[in-house]
This record gives sequence, C-alpha cells and structure tokens, in this order.
Amino acid sequence: MSKLITELSKLRKRFTYKRDVNKKGKRVDHWRVLPKTGAVQGDCEDFSLTIAVNTYGSLWNAYREGCTMVFCKFRGGGHAILKTPEGHIDNIQYRPFDPEKLSNYSDMRDMWRIEVYFRILLAKLRM
Repeated sequence: MSKLITELSKLRKRFTYKRDVNKKGKRVDHWRVLPKTGAVQGDCEDFSLTIAVNTYGSLWNAYREGCTMVFCKFRGGGHAILKTPEGHIDNIQYRPFDPEKLSNYSDMRDMWRIEVYFRILLAKLRM
C-alpha cells in the first residue's frame, strides 16, 4: 500500500466535514493543514492540504513531486481536490480517482492557474 493511500485512510477515519464560518456564521475561506492526531474538522481545502503534507512531508515537497490543487464544481458547488501522481484525492472519494470519469465533478480549472494559486498558498504558509 502506498504512503498516499495509507495517509488517506488514516485521515478519513479522523475527519469530519465542516464549512469555514466566522463567529457570526458568515461563510469565509480559511485554508489550513489539520493536526496529525485526534479528531479533526475542516473543509475540502483543509483535507487536500493535510493529505499533501502528511504524505510528502511539506507542501513544497508535494509540489515538487507533481501535486497541485485543482478547483472544480461538485454537484453544483465549489470544491477543491489534490491532484497527485497516483490520481486525484478529496474528502469525498475513498481512493484516488479520475474526476473526468465521474459525472458529479465538472468545470475543472486550468492547471496553470491552479499552480499559481498553489504557489501563492505556499508563500503564505511560509510567512
């Protein structure tokens, strides 16, 4: 079993989906890497970032290994997934997958734009 599959299995057991909202209940977008132990709550970006760090050791290593964040529509809403050399990973599927073969995923964003977003994220997390 690959390290990616092992980390995916471990995180899925501890993860509960929770939208990012502020104290007033207004929806916000806050990306973070979740703790390595214990029960955790987060959204699709948090899940993808955490898988990248837990599998590759850091976001920079994940990027160097060919991982990028991909933004798409899932059942009409915005969704983030992690594209890895083994396939795409998210908080919905139980194993790496190809979103082009699943009808619930659509409107995949241009990869060059996603790489720019990923680099900006890396810069923010280094601060």
